[in-house]
Amino acid sequence: MEPESTTHSVESRRQADQDPVVGQRGPPKEITTILVLGRSGAGKTHASTLRGCPFFIETACSTTGQVADSGSISSTTEVTSHLFKIGRKRFEFIDTPGFDNLAMDNMEVFNKIARYLMHESRVQVGISGVIYIHRAGDVFESRSLSQNLDVLCSIFLGPSVLRRTTIFVALEPGMNKRFWAQMAYNSRVLVSHALGATIRASTLEQKYVDRAIFAYASRSPVQLRIQQNRTHNALASIRTEIERSLCYCGDEATNQRVEEQVKKSLISQQESIRSLEVKLKEKASENAELSRAHTQVQQTIEAHRVEITALNGQLQKSQEEYEILLRSLQKRESQAKEMQSLQETLKSKESKLLEYSQAYKHIKQNLAATQAETSGLHKQLQQTQGEYASLRSQLQLQENIEQSDIVRSLKDLNREIDEIGHLISEYLFDKHVQIVFAGKEPSDVTSLNARHLPELKKLLGHVDSQSSLVASSDETGLPIEDFLDYGIRALLCKYLFRRIFDPFHPAVDASHNSIMTSMYDDIKLREPQAVSAKWRSNCFKSIYKPESEDAITEFIDSCANGFLEKSLMPLLAFVFGDNAGTILEKQHQDRLKQLFRIAWDWNSKLKGEVIVLGDFYPTYYPPVHRFDPGAMEEFDSGAQATQSKYILGTLGFGLVSSRSVGGGKTPDLTVVFKATVAMPSLYA
Repeated sequence: MEPESTTHSVESRRQADQDPVVGQRGPPKEITTILVLGRSGAGKTHASTLRGCPFFIETACSTTGQVADSGSISSTTEVTSHLFKIGRKRFEFIDTPGFDNLAMDNMEVFNKIARYLMHESRVQVGISGVIYIHRAGDVFESRSLSQNLDVLCSIFLGPSVLRRTTIFVALEPGMNKRFWAQMAYNSRVLVSHALGATIRASTLEQKYVDRAIFAYASRSPVQLRIQQNRTHNALASIRTEIERSLCYCGDEATNQRVEEQVKKSLISQQESIRSLEVKLKEKASENAELSRAHTQVQQTIEAHRVEITALNGQLQKSQEEYEILLRSLQKRESQAKEMQSLQETLKSKESKLLEYSQAYKHIKQNLAATQAETSGLHKQLQQTQGEYASLRSQLQLQENIEQSDIVRSLKDLNREIDEIGHLISEYLFDKHVQIVFAGKEPSDVTSLNARHLPELKKLLGHVDSQSSLVASSDETGLPIEDFLDYGIRALLCKYLFRRIFDPFHPAVDASHNSIMTSMYDDIKLREPQAVSAKWRSNCFKSIYKPESEDAITEFIDSCANGFLEKSLMPLLAFVFGDNAGTILEKQHQDRLKQLFRIAWDWNSKLKGEVIVLGDFYPTYYPPVHRFDPGAMEEFDSGAQATQSKYILGTLGFGLVSSRSVGGGKTPDLTVVFKATVAMPSLYA
């Protein structure tokens, strides 16, 4: 039985290929599944009660990001599924009936959602994220909102899924974004029920909707708390919990509907019983006939068993007599051959006996010398065995680290870089773009409007007549917010690679790093992985011994400050001007320090703890580097990919594994994870 829903397959608004949709034959495609909730009329699916306002799901699924107002307002009354693509990413929205719905009460809404989510097919798929739409202007402190969030958070989602939940405060055009965001942050209802969820306040424009759903594109699906309840009659138990949370009591009409359903169920069960009684009588008649046939077969088998037993006895007796005769004959033939052989052997042995006598004397002379030599070799063997046991003890490596753990940590690092780029670029766009570039619409400002364009091009590795993050080959600029996002991420990757990952140890000077790297390269050519990696691990731990954990923290903070002074602040000065007042907030500096701490810890684990698995190196590629599809993947901007041979910059680290084989052979290299690079298709 399928879940009660309808499925709409929606064409991608930037679709460039014809991949099979879910359910068709072909290779499986990864789909990001997002559960969409909200009050009826808040603008989840169709036009909201406020005319002229966009709406979430059809904005995400449409070609232009806007849907024409049809003049009528309809409410979702069933759980529905919307499949669509953005670029190469596949998404599925699970749209739900809205709360405070005129067509049904909240109890019925929760029952429909629970029945859909607890179906076996939905439990297997899981959920990547949850988006709750709350229309700005609706109260944040209502009893209804408190009850609905209590049911959703405590019964449906659970604490782990709350960290994947976004409360999207949908603004109307002209509303103050900071005001409504602060209203949401100060809401006692949201703080008490949705602790751990992310709160976003913005209009339902294309880019903000895309940003909300792309936050879940890299998340693996998990089961909701309600999907983990696999006990018998689980749905009834869930209904009871929902009724208790909503303080719900059935009225006379509800009781009458229940009574009618019971009567219908009783009539259906009585008809089933009568049908089963008829089938039972037929089966009883068949069983009687089978019993009689079984008795006859048993009697026949028993008679054959007696006959077979007698024949087996006769056969065994004949075989014993045959074996006795055969052994007697074989014995006589063997004795005759043996006698003849012995006579021939005797003649041969007599001639050799003299030779053996002479050889014996010679061997006896050599035996004494051999025994002395053997005694010395035995002592050497014992010494060698002791050294070998000691070496095995030293190389007994029990790593608790899997390659999947290393890759997962790299993805977390890349995700942190991505979030910092989004956070700072959005802050700068909202606070400084309109002030610095007065007289232009913020949406019309591009990277080419930077105050110091030549210096900006030099900072980001621009080469004339070729595309870069600053400008395309035909002198087209990126929208300023996108440029700041990609530029910050590219500078972060470059600085982290050169300051943390590339040196043998980030906390020692360049001369020591050069010496240690040269020595390690030589050892990897001569020794196998276990020996070379053990040397690397011990040297990494010994070359730098901080006095305390505070010393490490101070070093990491200095690295973060170095990035601010040498990379980020010059970028902002070149874009906004020397006196633009583009000062970052403390939260941005704290996030940068947190990022550098993550990079330090991960680098220390790769170089100081991982031995048997191999040597793992993060990969970074500078601008204008030739594109290598075996080691790189193109950043998915949603535009159709181009056939350019060169990259604009690295936006996320890759990973390669190296294993030493010794004997002067070059270590084996394997690409474990591809680096994410920006391509000229950003300008498409």
